[in-house]
Amino acid sequence: MKKNKAFTLAEILITLSVIGVIAAIILTTVINNKNKQEYFSKLQKTYSTLSQATNMIISKEGSPFGDGGWALSLNEILEQYKTYLSNIKVCDVGHDCFSKEFKLLGLNRNDADWSSFGTRKGFIMADGTQVLIWSSNGLIRMIVDINGEKGPNKYGLDGFWFYVGKNGLYPRGCEENNSCIDSDKVESWMENNGKGCACRALREGAINYY
Repeated sequence: MKKNKAFTLAEILITLSVIGVIAAIILTTVINNKNKQEYFSKLQKTYSTLSQATNMIISKEGSPFGDGGWALSLNEILEQYKTYLSNIKVCDVGHDCFSKEFKLLGLNRNDADWSSFGTRKGFIMADGTQVLIWSSNGLIRMIVDINGEKGPNKYGLDGFWFYVGKNGLYPRGCEENNSCIDSDKVESWMENNGKGCACRALREGAINYY
């Protein structure tokens, strides 16, 4: 008598389970890569917009610092950017324009609550990008949240730091030679917080570090 060979129910279920796990891994990777591409595209656009505005201000007003510089107060800084950025909403209190907490990229913990900081102001760009701004030690400092109210609120993904110096806008990280995240130094605050990732992402043309 001939015996019919067939898969058992258990074998079919095991096969389907393996296929499901592999599909989930692939789908997660595809979604993460898509998100990182979108974050980088928005970073490029935001950097270009803010950089052009900064260059126009410097071209007309000169150096932001020193006698007669336009960075002597937050109000003056915001007024200059209002002139060259269309349809921005200025907030008198910075953290009202900006997410109150951001996660540190490598350490996976929150940065300080911005509401506890001193005088900082912010604005929201026409496309929803949020910018927190303050001036200290001869630099205008900017933190940019490229997707506004949406998550993940993590430095190096949707949150990036910039400086305005006397000659223009600079992404943070270049001046510090900061790798922005180093898995071999998981306890290092400076190497893993993601605050220097703007330079690396723009230099490499992608978010390759996460």
